[in-house]
Amino acid sequence: MNFLEKDLEQIIYEADKELLAEKGLRVNGKLLRQVRIGNYGIADLVSIERPYYHTHFEFHCKGTITIYELKKENISVSAFIQAVGYAKGIMRWMEQHPKNLEIISPENYNIDIVLIGKNIDKKSEFVYLADLLNTAKSIENELLDSFSLGLEMFTYDYDFDGINFTKIENYKLMNEGFIYE
Repeated sequence: MNFLEKDLEQIIYEADKELLAEKGLRVNGKLLRQVRIGNYGIADLVSIERPYYHTHFEFHCKGTITIYELKKENISVSAFIQAVGYAKGIMRWMEQHPKNLEIISPENYNIDIVLIGKNIDKKSEFVYLADLLNTAKSIENELLDSFSLGLEMFTYDYDFDGINFTKIENYKLMNEGFIYE
């Protein structure tokens, strides 16, 4: 069977969120498919979690917009750059929104990027990017009003048991070449 990018998109879009989480991919909020972001392009999938008030901690929590960029084969820096363009388009749309509603404002949302593909490009330093951005994001979140951009990368397997996702994190060289005396 020739597994296509649109097949991956359909599985994620139509799957039960709890089952998807059991398979290794957590999707929160309202999920949209083939989202046109002006002239910035068409995102495969976008999920939106609205800002809310946390009653226990009496604190306003930001919403999250997650851009899912899917690749049939390799995830590379070009997939990340493509998703960054969508993120910029979403931010510009929020800044220019004609209703000028308080809730539709870049200050009220964080943007996350999730890259999913069969493999990840391990021949370049791109593979380290998610850890770097997520470390920066955790530091920024200590400052309550700061904007953050998160990145997660997953590979998928599709076989007779269905689809499974594996998060790529903490990637390092097999031989890092450090010498300790």
